[in-house]
Amino acid sequence: MLKAVEEVTFRKLDNAAIVDFLTSSASAFFENNKIAQKDIDNLRLILSGIGSSSSRDEPILIALDQQHTEFLKILEIRFGVPRLVQNILSYCLRPRLIELQAVLAQYGSQLLKKSELYFNRTFKIYEAGQYLDDQLAPGFIVSYCQAVKATTQKITDLIEGFSCFHGSCTGFSTDEDLPLDRSLALGLGFNRVQNECFESHLPTLGENLHDIERLLVSFFEQVGLFQTQLIHNNLCQNHTFARVLRHELMVELDKLKAISCYSEKASFEGDNLVVQEVFRRQILMSFDTICFGLKQWLDFILNAMRGVPGESIVSHEISDATCRKMVCALVESGVSPSHAQEALHSLLRYQNRHQVAADEILAGELGRIHPALKPAGSKLAKILLNRFQGNSDHSDLMTAKSEAISRSKDLMLYFQKTLSQTTLLVSLGLWPVFLSTLTGCGLKGNPVSEVPALRPDIPFKTGSKPLFRSPFKTAPVPNSGKILKSPPTDTQKP
Repeated sequence: MLKAVEEVTFRKLDNAAIVDFLTSSASAFFENNKIAQKDIDNLRLILSGIGSSSSRDEPILIALDQQHTEFLKILEIRFGVPRLVQNILSYCLRPRLIELQAVLAQYGSQLLKKSELYFNRTFKIYEAGQYLDDQLAPGFIVSYCQAVKATTQKITDLIEGFSCFHGSCTGFSTDEDLPLDRSLALGLGFNRVQNECFESHLPTLGENLHDIERLLVSFFEQVGLFQTQLIHNNLCQNHTFARVLRHELMVELDKLKAISCYSEKASFEGDNLVVQEVFRRQILMSFDTICFGLKQWLDFILNAMRGVPGESIVSHEISDATCRKMVCALVESGVSPSHAQEALHSLLRYQNRHQVAADEILAGELGRIHPALKPAGSKLAKILLNRFQGNSDHSDLMTAKSEAISRSKDLMLYFQKTLSQTTLLVSLGLWPVFLSTLTGCGLKGNPVSEVPALRPDIPFKTGSKPLFRSPFKTAPVPNSGKILKSPPTDTQKP
């Protein structure tokens, strides 16, 4: 049921992200006079060799380590292997969380639209398979959407946690190193720099990973409870697909927990880049698999929500007392008693034919039902709306319905705002890749962007084609590292 991320496609897209990370870092080092031209030339040649050889399908960070790339060693010395890999992990996880946030916002907005179909229906609440009480259907769905909103807001906090660039260790850095750290953070899209002792930092990233795991566990439970209520109200079939998918998602989440724990242990025990890079890739692949499975589950629920729950909370019948009030209102408006009776019968026939509740008939609609109803339209509409005065049960339901509509509007505004923000990130080139790294996505060969100017690739010379192109069909990130170019020679114009 739950398909894992395709290894080949993931590797190509991850390699492209690593190249972007390294070239942005090299640009910042060069601009701050921390590396020489020969270091850029060496990185350029090695990347070119990897890109044109069979090793291009291997994890590029491991390939660079095996070739003893000088610039990679510079990064390791400056930050330490655990901190370097953690920065790369944050760089790759942050956009994935942004897309997960967009998926939940889209899910919440679609649920709110579906709740509009059930505004006059009741919903039976069950606990442990036992019936408890009736509740207004839109109120129940809106309450669940409130939980979806809370989860979306928590993802915002997680994104903020992965937006911190971990600079050089304070024990080894100087005041001259701080501008470089800020330049690196800016070029890589981080919003702040944190310079602390290496040991004191390590739990921070681990806590962020554990926060993701706890958040997903909580949300899976909420989705499962919501689906169970839908099944009891005959709005969703108890399909084997959903049950198996939920179980496999929990298994994959346990796998992610184990990987993150082992990776933390490896960070404390040594500076082996290959080991930590393997853990980083496993974390990303497991997270991508979970996110894709979650999207499948949510789509299944949305597509399965059919039918009408419970009973209508509004009676279609109009009492004799209400009919007499309406006839009196028509007569007071100048309509003859016989025409008033005829108009009332037309109203009752219209109501039965279209199966609408009396208080759902609008004042402007009355004139189309019968011409005699138009002069007293506002009075008749008021009589229909007030016919339940004194009925406390109906009054409570109407109050709950009004509150549900108000909350639904507020939630819809929040989800639409979240979606617009993620759309903005798409235009800025921060859109992630995990939904395109799935099994059967159809991506063959080297992924190539259609955007002519990407950031930041290292060309052999000014005007030459870049060695690597990002697979993301997006625009460049603002404040990114500049493309490295060789300084002009005597024969070149500056």
